[in-house]
Amino acid sequence: MEILEKVFYRAEDTNFADKEVLKKLFEAHESLIEYYKKNRERYLGKQDVFLLKTKEGKPNNQICVNFIKYITDMECGYFAGLPWTYSLGDKNIAETFSAIKDNNELENIDYNHAENCSIYGHSFELQFIDGQGEYRMIDLLPENVIMIYSDSVEKSRLAAIYYASKIDSSNKVVQVGTIYTRDYQQDFLLSEGNLLLEQETVNNIGKVAIVEFKQNKYRTSCFDDILTMIDAYNKGISEKANDVEYFADAYLLIAGAVLDEDTAKSLKLDRLIYLEELTDKYDIRFLEKPNADGSQENLLDRLRKEIFTISGVPDMTAEDFGNASGKSLRYRMLALENSRTKKEMQFRSALRQRFKHLLSWLGKLTGTGFSGNNIDFTFFKNIPADIAEEISNAKNLSGVVSQKTQLETLSIVDDVKEEIELINKEKGSIDEFPGV
Repeated sequence: MEILEKVFYRAEDTNFADKEVLKKLFEAHESLIEYYKKNRERYLGKQDVFLLKTKEGKPNNQICVNFIKYITDMECGYFAGLPWTYSLGDKNIAETFSAIKDNNELENIDYNHAENCSIYGHSFELQFIDGQGEYRMIDLLPENVIMIYSDSVEKSRLAAIYYASKIDSSNKVVQVGTIYTRDYQQDFLLSEGNLLLEQETVNNIGKVAIVEFKQNKYRTSCFDDILTMIDAYNKGISEKANDVEYFADAYLLIAGAVLDEDTAKSLKLDRLIYLEELTDKYDIRFLEKPNADGSQENLLDRLRKEIFTISGVPDMTAEDFGNASGKSLRYRMLALENSRTKKEMQFRSALRQRFKHLLSWLGKLTGTGFSGNNIDFTFFKNIPADIAEEISNAKNLSGVVSQKTQLETLSIVDDVKEEIELINKEKGSIDEFPGV
């Protein structure tokens, strides 16, 4: 598998409004676009097994067992199936963000980022002020975004280019988009090597308006490592189906009988073989092909096992999975948990960039300096909860850890801070009636 570099570095003083600079970036991004489109097709079920061909007259079953969609959906659902929560510290910021969150349907955007990262390796988010003065966030596919980092040690966000191919009035393919830097943003049109630039707009925020979310530091999808095994599995199960069809269409041998030429031709079309001089006696039987069913099953079982092992996603259809003990299940989920932890760390970094941009806008709007030091994010594992076990564990933590930590172990508690306030309120009510 070819390793693709999905990140671009340039010098701090690069002029991104230069035609040659844009053309080189587009050319470098072109190979990535093919990768993104191929991964999307794989996820949707258009895989290499449908390119398999056999000789004319032979069965040609093309069976796709879409491990890619199953593994992607399981990995993404485990990570983002339950919306993560935001703790903003400052009450005014929390209220403002709550309105922005609802207006942008942020839970959907967050899940789209998680899914895009699982399929493509990374995802992008554009933040801007719309025509009504509302703060907007939109998730973008990586095939439409070029993110450029500085080539310094810090590797800070230097610029981002959002673009798309369109057909103009002359039926020519042109590139239209916007350049976002820390100082300005500028719309452009690139047609047949000619670059047309719109007027620059000053960036008062002082930060690049596009943020990158990553699956991992290498920006690989959750199924890049298992593509060859999936192709082999689909090919193997398709060939097995071919064998079944082949045996169903076995030839009938007729030897030692005298048939006229027209009858012999008719028998051949009906999958009959006529041999007049093979034997002195009549011989009528079906011809059988050597059976490799055992070897095929062993290969398919081995491939299936390795696919789930390397992907880190457990096979939920395994007969003993549902009956495994809690400790055994935790071991089976360990690989998935490890990949979830790495993804969470990458998302925390991206979310901090999101809020730095948001707080800078709020600061410009209100003339107040906001700090993002008190902002925190809580992620949840989307797994079936054993409420009785959670309650038992929470009770055992009493006197060992804080009440906040104790309540965080309960999946039925959505907001720990609010729950503590309710508990204290109930205690106050009881104190008012000492006879109760």
